[in-house]
Amino acid sequence: MIIIDCETTGLEPYRHALVSIGAVQYEDQEKEFYIEMRPADGSEISDQALEVNGYTREYLQRIETSTYDGMRQFNNWVQLTENRLPRHYLGGFNTHFDAGFINWSYEKAKMDKTGIPNFDFHYLDLYSVFVAKVGKRGQGTGLKGVCEYLGVKPESYPHNALNGARKTAQCLKILLDEF
Repeated sequence: MIIIDCETTGLEPYRHALVSIGAVQYEDQEKEFYIEMRPADGSEISDQALEVNGYTREYLQRIETSTYDGMRQFNNWVQLTENRLPRHYLGGFNTHFDAGFINWSYEKAKMDKTGIPNFDFHYLDLYSVFVAKVGKRGQGTGLKGVCEYLGVKPESYPHNALNGARKTAQCLKILLDEF
């Protein structure tokens, strides 16, 4: 399973851009991936999103990697990391949000569907697992609250996609292996 976290320029994949992907291979958490991408042409940038991820408009425009190149590199990493699998499973915190941006980014980059990892909508969400294992006590809690509850040092601020993927993978491991 691939644990992902993404940084974006807003909340809507069709209007905003994916600007970074952090990923960790769940079974071997030493295998990591991180990429920053320049926002796709025509994408909107929300000031609120920039507050969360710490990017500036100027920094984003200086990133040399295009969405196409970033998604191609992500594809290559997924294939190398989990080359034995015909389908790949995604885990994360609010996985559906991140997966939506990844899928739209493939579309925006006009990538050939051949070779794109088949995630096939098989998602595992940390928050859902947390609520199922711990109960209602954790409802309404973000990644920081889940980390604190499980004794994992929360990620620093501003948010970073690779750090988010790492923390999510650590928390999932605790919940799935130890609880």
